[in-house]
Amino acid sequence: DAHYNARHKPLEVRVPGGADRVELVAAVSGHGWGTDSKDCAEFCVSEHRFAVRRALRVEEELFVAKDEGTRSYLLADAGSAHGCADHVKAGVTPNQYGTWEYGRAGWCPGGMVQ
Repeated sequence: DAHYNARHKPLEVRVPGGADRVELVAAVSGHGWGTDSKDCAEFCVSEHRFAVRRALRVEEELFVAKDEGTRSYLLADAGSAHGCADHVKAGVTPNQYGTWEYGRAGWCPGGMVQ
């Protein structure tokens, strides 16, 4: 979906000053059939990027660090002919009806969600 980022603005999260650790957890399902002209949902290769930037607010002024920690996760098995079939030893449930053997974006039937 070419307009996805425009619909989802950056989210500001305030971390308490005494925090020792912050974790970002995201569940990317591969759903979205019919949202663009490709209509491939979990069968499209997709990349998900998360950027974390340090900021400091002093009274009404916000100071944002120029450096940014960026992490990306590429779901490259999507659309491959045997992406899920190649992972049977890792727990994927084999020989289901339909399209079980094709690679998907981040999951396979019976396999661990990545």
